[in-house]
Amino acid sequence: MNRSPLLQVEDLSLTFRTVDGPSRVLDGISFTVDAGERLALVGESGCGKSATVRTILGLNNPRTAFETGAIRFAGQPLLENGGRAVEKLRGERIALIVQDPVASLNPMFTIGNQMDAIIRRKGLARSASAARRIAREALAAVSISDPERLLSAYPHQISGGQAQRVIIASALLGNPELLLADEPGTALDVTVQAQTLRLMEDLAARSGTAILLITHNLGVVREFADRVCVMYAGQIVESASVADLFSSPLHPYTRALLDAVPRLGEGSRLKAIDGSVPNLTEAPSGCRFRTRCPSAMPHCAQPAPRTDVGNKHEVACWLFADRRDTQRAQP
Repeated sequence: MNRSPLLQVEDLSLTFRTVDGPSRVLDGISFTVDAGERLALVGESGCGKSATVRTILGLNNPRTAFETGAIRFAGQPLLENGGRAVEKLRGERIALIVQDPVASLNPMFTIGNQMDAIIRRKGLARSASAARRIAREALAAVSISDPERLLSAYPHQISGGQAQRVIIASALLGNPELLLADEPGTALDVTVQAQTLRLMEDLAARSGTAILLITHNLGVVREFADRVCVMYAGQIVESASVADLFSSPLHPYTRALLDAVPRLGEGSRLKAIDGSVPNLTEAPSGCRFRTRCPSAMPHCAQPAPRTDVGNKHEVACWLFADRRDTQRAQP
């Protein structure tokens, strides 16, 4: 029996009103996340990964942001009625891990005060003692060795790794069905990053939580995700299982990203992608990568159809548009 995806994003576009004119930061993106699945959105800074998360959570300012398309969570539309539907889901069935854990904690209150507020808001406890017990258990679950001491500390008194674990513990209170992890290791050293990812993976495996991971680190993608969508300048240019993407990358941008990964060894040189991400107030028509692409052709100025090359591996590139199984991919 086919089950509907937990999260379904269909032809989503997002335009911001700026002093330089309209900036279309998301341009018709579509993807799904199944229950218990780990999907990564990967791409250069400024490609629209974090904007996607903010749109899913309904955090855009309606006076300056204009959204089209559809987002559904467990079959429920989230963009209708001004995005009010997601307000009841945010922090409950859908949780967020932010980029900078220290900056997301209020320096005026102890960790215990802040976790108590979250626990009470979620209705997990009525008394202070019950909330404290739940907070201790949540911190112990993320491998905090002395939860009581940490609960009494202020954010400036704990390390970046501990702050990240506090954020993860807080996000997972109540066992959300979907966890949005926006560059969860950006502010951490590589050792703590690896610990954080293992922690997320273990906790999600135990609770069945689906994870949408936002990252620019292809090494993290390879170790953590089940599937990956590659984004460039607000467009998804390729999507595949992690194994297929790393063994058979198709889109020129995906290949360029993989070629740019540093490699150890005598004589190895770091490869860079020529050019820069375009200003989205003046984004090129069609494939937005065409101005940097060594394989660009005249008809790349027209939107490329998404081609299914088999095994749910899709690519939006005219190099593959003449394949027999070309089709507009369904979400």
